[in-house]
Amino acid sequence: MKITANFDANIASVDAAFAGARFPLVVTVNNLMPMNVVFPEIGGMVLRPVGGTQSGGRFTVPSMDALKRFVSSVAQVAANHGIEEAVELDKDEALMVKSTREAANKTRPAPKAEGGE
Repeated sequence: MKITANFDANIASVDAAFAGARFPLVVTVNNLMPMNVVFPEIGGMVLRPVGGTQSGGRFTVPSMDALKRFVSSVAQVAANHGIEEAVELDKDEALMVKSTREAANKTRPAPKAEGGE
């Protein structure tokens, strides 16, 4: 999904695109703006201008609230600078599956050793 200067449309899009998502969630973010941007809502995200190196990356979002704060911040920056499409945001399905499996493995009890205490 593309985050624009339209706050209400962005929140509706986030609600639809991320309904039922399990957090923490890994997302792929690409900066579409012609400037450096920093968004502390998602792990101190720093993105370089569109078209350059490091203009995107994968980030871990701790909660739906953090995701909505991030989207709100992006919308404010876009509106202040007259930018229509500011950031592209996608769930990383492969990493979601991997992190869910890793979390499940961490919560399983360790097998008991036979013959010992």
